[in-house]
Amino acid sequence: MKLSGIVILSTRPKGSSDELRRYVEAEGGILLEFPLIEIEELVLSAPEIDIMKNTDAFDWLVFTSINGVRFFFKQLLSCTGSTKLASNVKIAAIGNKTASVLPEYSCKAILVHEGESGETFAKELLEYTVKGEKVLLPTSLLANDSFGDILKPHLQFSRVNIYNTILPDIICRPTHKIILKEMYDYIIFTSASGVDNFYKGFGDDMRLDSSKVVSIGKKTNQALQKYVVVPKYTAKMTSAAGIFEVILQAEYNKDMPF
Repeated sequence: MKLSGIVILSTRPKGSSDELRRYVEAEGGILLEFPLIEIEELVLSAPEIDIMKNTDAFDWLVFTSINGVRFFFKQLLSCTGSTKLASNVKIAAIGNKTASVLPEYSCKAILVHEGESGETFAKELLEYTVKGEKVLLPTSLLANDSFGDILKPHLQFSRVNIYNTILPDIICRPTHKIILKEMYDYIIFTSASGVDNFYKGFGDDMRLDSSKVVSIGKKTNQALQKYVVVPKYTAKMTSAAGIFEVILQAEYNKDMPF
């Protein structure tokens, strides 16, 4: 088996690593969850509630994560008593995983972006829109403004913060000792907030071996670099399959004679 005895730490939110676990265990590896993010619903402001009550005023609804989808429809139900969207609202999503949960709410994305970042997603969305159209992005409180900054010169852009990511209690977990003693082969980071939470929990002087770090996306890499970590492996696809593929390639390269 290609990953026999290999120990991999996933810092994704709890319950988000099931698909990756199946891939890893099928090749004899061990995946341990070490969530660095907990998701909490936000209380909406009066202007945000007004936006949620009038989603039919928008031409596009844009989702950048599964959490964005689930918390949006939860908030929509709370604000309007229904999860139904007006027929004029078009939906765009980043990644097949995000798009795959939309049918649960009787809708689907007409644009699914397969790139690595919100910036490339925004640029592709511009190709599908008409100047002046209204776009709504339900997102995390901590999400940066780069997506909206690209759209604003061309479209009427609105953002509603529907959930927040917070630091869970990490110090008392058994996995904490595994990290301190470096008893693992790879550690996976999939967001900038996960990186920041890692160093909030362990301290800025914590040093990671870059050769063991696997990341997803430009923003995650930039966050790691703030702590003098240059990840050796970056997944090309923002998915469990993408992470698995880069780890398999890393193990293959180790076995190659040079």
